Amino acid sequence: MGEGYWARGYDLILQTDIPVPGATPCPPQPRADIRIARGAVPSIGAGAISAGPHGSLLLDLAPTARFRCTVDSVVVEPFPGADPARVSALLIASALPACLWLQGDPVLHASVLVPAGASRAIAICGGSGSGKSTALELMLARGAKAVGDDTVRIVSAGDAIIASGLPAAYRRRRTANDEERETLPIEPYQQAARAPLQAIFLPRRAAPDDAPRFERLEGVAKLPALLSQRHRPAMPEALGIEGHLLPHFARFATLDLHLWFRPPGPPILSEAELTFLEKAARTDS
Repeated sequence: MGEGYWARGYDLILQTDIPVPGATPCPPQPRADIRIARGAVPSIGAGAISAGPHGSLLLDLAPTARFRCTVDSVVVEPFPGADPARVSALLIASALPACLWLQGDPVLHASVLVPAGASRAIAICGGSGSGKSTALELMLARGAKAVGDDTVRIVSAGDAIIASGLPAAYRRRRTANDEERETLPIEPYQQAARAPLQAIFLPRRAAPDDAPRFERLEGVAKLPALLSQRHRPAMPEALGIEGHLLPHFARFATLDLHLWFRPPGPPILSEAELTFLEKAARTDS
């Protein structure tokens, strides 16, 4: 392992030989929570995810890179000619979340932010193209702070449920039809390394002619709706830890959960939607 550089991400200390977009640089520390280095990784077949030896998880994400993930390390083997930016993108989209799952920490497919004037955060869940990053970008323009974009770690800490991620950058498509996304920096004063969660928003598709609306979710429907927003669910399945994670998600389901119905098409948010998101973060709303 080379010295690489040191950074903080997911409220953990990273020592890495490969750029981690969105992580916040920090001085060298006595120890790293996760070390990231280049090395040889066994082939398990293109596109495969498999439990490996010694409590590892193997990811074969051809044609870009293979990854061997443990609770405290990622070994990366890029394929010849792989785009370094693409390697970094898969590192933060798949390999680091694998480490978090191995640690027993749930990962949501969400963007998390603290709205202006609030002390608590909201999580906006959803797959690619659902509007997470658009909402984050618009809320940043209104004075919010970013906790993480796309992949966020959720843990319990006493009475609070804490979210953390990679707060120094977010990714967006240049156009609605663009498959590739650009990485945009977030100013230090608009970054939050961690924040207690107040509410979670879950995407739902409305009819084309319907106006966007929010619907509060109650009772037994909350847990399965929240489980549907796990990031890379094949990873905990491959590790056989779904049963261990259920109590965590049951605790997260005690938060305010809202279904967010939006019609198909480009994610353009109205003033009413943005105002609702801001109010949801306040405990007195």
